[in-house]
Amino acid sequence: MGFKNRSETESQVRNALIAGSISGMVTKTLAAPIDRIKIYYQVRNKPFSFSEGMSVAKKIIKKRGIHSMWRGNSASLIRVVPYAAIQFTVHEQLKSIFDIRTYEQKLKKPGLCLTAGALAGLTAISCTYPLDVCRARMITDHTYKNVWEVMKRAFTSKDHKYGLYRGFMPAVIAIVPYTGVSFFVYELFKTRYFAQAKYSNDRLMLAIQK
Repeated sequence: MGFKNRSETESQVRNALIAGSISGMVTKTLAAPIDRIKIYYQVRNKPFSFSEGMSVAKKIIKKRGIHSMWRGNSASLIRVVPYAAIQFTVHEQLKSIFDIRTYEQKLKKPGLCLTAGALAGLTAISCTYPLDVCRARMITDHTYKNVWEVMKRAFTSKDHKYGLYRGFMPAVIAIVPYTGVSFFVYELFKTRYFAQAKYSNDRLMLAIQK
């Protein structure tokens, strides 16, 4: 039984990893131009409006080419796979440790459900945050040619101890409640749906047998 449960858990983690990685890569790539504009306004003291945002996008494309709207996306794509792997693996393991697999268990232990999601997000962002910094620096500083150059400069500069983790605490403050709540809601709906689907299927099988 233990081997079966372990096998099922590994299968769930693997499927979640593959799905999460692919969806993350597609989403990041599609949203990259919007993210480019967002970071542009984050580092400048300018009011945002849709028309101004479109104007900025046109200027960037005219000056540096349309490919520049995806500048830094390579760092995002490199980050997506390990981020998803760490987040989902940690979450699945914590669900087993906290014994919060079923719908009823999750309702009885909402605090542990939130904790599992929060810790999964915290672990993932702690391990992959430098790649997020690389992405932001590539977008705001065009002297960087690629991710590796950003890392090289960070480690050879005076502030190398903190360079790739600048802004880490605000990111943690944002990601911990976000992943905690999102995983909690997702898991509740998922287990509830599967429980109802199984119940409906069992009733159908009984009706057929009669």
